[in-house]
Amino acid sequence: MLKESEFQALFDRVQRSTWPSHPALGALGFLTHDATLRAVATVRTGRVVACANAEAGRHVVEDGQGEGLVTSVDSAGRWAAVNERLSCDLHGPAAQTHLDALGHFFYDGRGFAGSTPLNVTESGVRDNDVLPASAGIVGRGLLLDLPRIIDAPYVPADQPVPHAEVVRWLDKAETLPEPGDLLFVRTGRPQSPTGLPDEFREVASLDLDCAAWINHSRFSIVVSDAGMDSPVPVVEGVPTPWHILLLISMGIWLVDSADLDELARACQEEQRTDFLAMLGPMPLPGATASPVNPVAVL
Repeated sequence: MLKESEFQALFDRVQRSTWPSHPALGALGFLTHDATLRAVATVRTGRVVACANAEAGRHVVEDGQGEGLVTSVDSAGRWAAVNERLSCDLHGPAAQTHLDALGHFFYDGRGFAGSTPLNVTESGVRDNDVLPASAGIVGRGLLLDLPRIIDAPYVPADQPVPHAEVVRWLDKAETLPEPGDLLFVRTGRPQSPTGLPDEFREVASLDLDCAAWINHSRFSIVVSDAGMDSPVPVVEGVPTPWHILLLISMGIWLVDSADLDELARACQEEQRTDFLAMLGPMPLPGATASPVNPVAVL
């Protein structure tokens, strides 16, 4: 376990102060037009895989907190129209697959680009909301299938995958990260033992010794099936080190609660680790999250 002082040193070491385009984009600025064109060129078979978590979506609609999905019917004469109102959490275990904006977290009183909690209001945040990502995201996806890397059905909660194993996997796959890539991190969470009701199944993801590699690789987004952070503490006094490092220090946007099992099967069948990846966040002013359905095209 890292001491908090050691984590602070890591936080400082991977912190970026300059960006290739508008600062509000953070690491999305690495996803240039050229990077998007390279991503389109990866399509070989046209196979489409949706990575939204259907079970999480069902939970939001049927068992969600608040009102969930409320349906009504308007009618007159010979026509009728079904209307709905959806109320749901955008973050946490009860949320569906969603994109975390850079304003989602603060550490030691500071957020991304020097923002402070004073910028948080009852009607949203004043900066670092989801709007900069809402123009649409199209780039190359790169899959890290952690269960395959460690030859297990899922990543045990107390055994995060170290950088050396990631390097070995990528060398074998003959795939190198490129600036602007979307990193898809599969932990095999659906295959792990069931936790308590309404809680994530307990898995780990990448070891914190991968932080410098992620930062150096200039990924634009990390897509995870488990939110990256393990339920087993790895830093004293910091329960969500990956969220803090990615969102605040590196400016990398984060997708939580994706379903990457079908994508992993498709990549294994086609013997590849890269693909075209697309996300369409909603333009929600002041919100630090948006529901998304990450789509991969192989």
